[in-house]
Amino acid sequence: MSNSKMYVLSYAPVIPPLTAALFCSSHQLNPSVNPFQRSFVGEIRRIDEMSRRVRFFSSQIAKEKDVVPIRPLYESAPLVAVGPRAAQTIDELDTTLAEHELRLATMNESYQTLSERTKELIEARHVLRETAVFFNQVRVFFFFERCWLVGLWVQFLGA
Repeated sequence: MSNSKMYVLSYAPVIPPLTAALFCSSHQLNPSVNPFQRSFVGEIRRIDEMSRRVRFFSSQIAKEKDVVPIRPLYESAPLVAVGPRAAQTIDELDTTLAEHELRLATMNESYQTLSERTKELIEARHVLRETAVFFNQVRVFFFFERCWLVGLWVQFLGA
């Protein structure tokens, strides 16, 4: 005899005959949830994920330095959450939110990369300026030294 687990999506009347035929016992892992609630767990998780995405958008809008214009809710098209098109509307909303989240995450990543590259370029510009100053000083030094040597040479030849 061995123990094994089998997860059944909905606790249906099929389970007791199945357990009798296989000589096994069934235990419900979550007895506090009734079958009606169990059938909507997937939808609840999906709506919760959509809510997380909306919170992410609002946090990104709050972080923005410039004012982001947001249309008032009464100017938007009504969201049909009941009736024959309710499932399709929620599917479209979920897809749209997922696409916008992906685009916003990509934009955030691009902004971070751009900021890092800007810092590197500013640093390189400062290094080039300091290098140019150094070489100008060296060139001026050698020019005066050469003039001094030429002056000594002229004095030597003239004397």
